[in-house]
Amino acid sequence: GGIGVKQRLRAYRQTHMEPGERVDFVLLPARIDLFARPGEQDVETSRGTDALIAEIKAWSETFTVPLELVVIDTLATATPGANENASTDMSVVLSNLERIRDECRCTVLMVHHKPRNGNNPRGHSSLFANVDNAIELEITPRLDIAFREDGTQLTRQIHRATIQKNKDGERGHGWDFILKQVVLGKRPNGKLLTSVVCAAPGGQGPEVTDDKRLSDQQNIAMQALINALERHGEDTPDMLKLPKSIKTVVRMGHWRIEYAALSMQDDEDPKKKQERIKKALQRAGERFFGAK
Repeated sequence: GGIGVKQRLRAYRQTHMEPGERVDFVLLPARIDLFARPGEQDVETSRGTDALIAEIKAWSETFTVPLELVVIDTLATATPGANENASTDMSVVLSNLERIRDECRCTVLMVHHKPRNGNNPRGHSSLFANVDNAIELEITPRLDIAFREDGTQLTRQIHRATIQKNKDGERGHGWDFILKQVVLGKRPNGKLLTSVVCAAPGGQGPEVTDDKRLSDQQNIAMQALINALERHGEDTPDMLKLPKSIKTVVRMGHWRIEYAALSMQDDEDPKKKQERIKKALQRAGERFFGAK
């Protein structure tokens, strides 16, 4: 929502900008209608494409640099009444996006989603076919393991952006990033007010977790399991009678070894270390697999 975006802007300024430095950026939180055909709605009273173009041009005149980018979030929100699976409806939307690009002389980026269980963008194939570039964002199973100033470990999920379509170049290139937490202040109840910025993996910073997210130790256990599967994974034996979708398994001992490598503690008593790892993986197993 609008409040979340404003906090992201505060976090960006706090992380990347000097006091008094300006970035020409305008947030328009009102809903728009990119499914309306040109001329169907009055520019003074509607939120159609005509009105949006007029507002973009008006704001761009206040900028200190030429307008470069317009972001529309999301396709579904900006096209009320349109059928994403109908080529006739999507052709209207794509035509309006081209109008924004041409009349405002800028790049237009449209945020769109994939189905929950699918790999391709939702809707008609013309959506992907008629754009110049497409970048896919995903959360990977890999973890970024860094260290706080006090020496404790900090784990964060690694995200990846991949170029799935590139009109004038190669596709398939990508880059990793993490969402680094930025503390903006405190709420009236004393809790921290936070937001995030994108950063390269390996950065340091405070991390606040909640009950729906894995703890630091559980994240380490997950990364250890991934490492064990990659380095010591075996074809699933028929005797285990597991679902056919499970192609690879790994021995518990290899998981312990990989976990120990990621959670080393100096001068730790061997017996205490063994017990610590046993309990940590037992708790992780309960969280990951529902095991008791």
